[in-house]
Amino acid sequence: MNKEFINIKEQILLNQIKDILNENSINSTLIESSLYIPYNVLVATIDETNFNIMYLPIEEDYFRNIRLLQHYAILVENIPKELKIEISELINAHNNQIPLGFFYVTDENELSFKYVITIPRFDPINPDQYGEMFMILQQSVNQIKNKFLQFINGKLTFDQAIN
Repeated sequence: MNKEFINIKEQILLNQIKDILNENSINSTLIESSLYIPYNVLVATIDETNFNIMYLPIEEDYFRNIRLLQHYAILVENIPKELKIEISELINAHNNQIPLGFFYVTDENELSFKYVITIPRFDPINPDQYGEMFMILQQSVNQIKNKFLQFINGKLTFDQAIN
């Protein structure tokens, strides 16, 4: 399929998500692909956390009926090296508690969150379903992000942060 057509279609669908988020009082900005940014990205900001929402490229010759929509956020930019083992244990414990997505540490030592959903390739996104899914995602991330931050800043012990 024509790359320009795919780019325009992604922008239309991301604008649809932007409208859904706006109806739920969530501000967002669409950053269109360019020479320096290879993909369209919708950035939704909630409680000082930027959720980057974008379509992942997949081989359309093999996957004719679905698209992959990624939700990604950096929660802590620099995990203290001395806490890396404890943070890993907290990640494992909290990944078992959340209903959507997962936390992990990047190669750049950032605590991040990612959730990828499949959506129909040609059908519009259901606004009610997407809105509810995003609210669950937001609540899970914010609750656990606060525990990680409090642990890193010494306001919670490991035992307190793991529960």
